[in-house]
Amino acid sequence: MDEGIITKKEKNAFENIFKNIANGATAQNLSVSVTEKPKISVVIVVGVLVFLVLFLLGGIILGLVISKIEREEKKQEEANKRSYHNYNDKPTVIY
Repeated sequence: MDEGIITKKEKNAFENIFKNIANGATAQNLSVSVTEKPKISVVIVVGVLVFLVLFLLGGIILGLVISKIEREEKKQEEANKRSYHNYNDKPTVIY
């Protein structure tokens, strides 16, 4: 774009600023809020970090659940062995 050409949008913005100054506005009243969109690389990096944190938390929770299930199964197997030996020490005779 050529430096000397002002777009209609820019012209309107300047006219509004000058009108506000003419109406007694101070520099503090004229502050313009400009919201920049975050760069795509920042969004990607933050997204990847959030994904990794959630992935790690999910893995930790899954590991804890699996280990608890294995402990319960081991306890059940030991209980089954004990009950099996208790009942089968003496043969039962059915007439």
